[in-house]
Amino acid sequence: MGGKQGRKKRNWLPLQLAAAMPLATLALAALAARLILGGKLPESSLPLAAGVIAGLVAFLGALIAALHSGRRKLLCGLGAAGGYALFLLLGNLLFFGVHYGEALPVLLPLAGAGLLGALLGAGHRKKRRYA
Repeated sequence: MGGKQGRKKRNWLPLQLAAAMPLATLALAALAARLILGGKLPESSLPLAAGVIAGLVAFLGALIAALHSGRRKLLCGLGAAGGYALFLLLGNLLFFGVHYGEALPVLLPLAGAGLLGALLGAGHRKKRRYA
């Protein structure tokens, strides 16, 4: 009698995304800071860079979550983007004291990119039959 027969496989994807999304944000923020300090980007483009970084990370996180989930792909993708938005809001509130109204320009691209990533990942693929 196999003892491992009734054992379920653990899903590590939420934990992996919870670790990877903030690390990707920090890496892209360091790249943007290097470009600004190097003079390649003007300092006035900092809010735009923050929106682009948040949108890119939310898109990739939602796409990966939707592609790797078994069922409810759209819900998993939106959950990943929503969790990332919550992470950013709490980080801004705790560390910088920035209220929600000032973080809105960053959250709007995040919501749009997260929805787009979830929709692309949840799309039905036709199985190709080769003759």
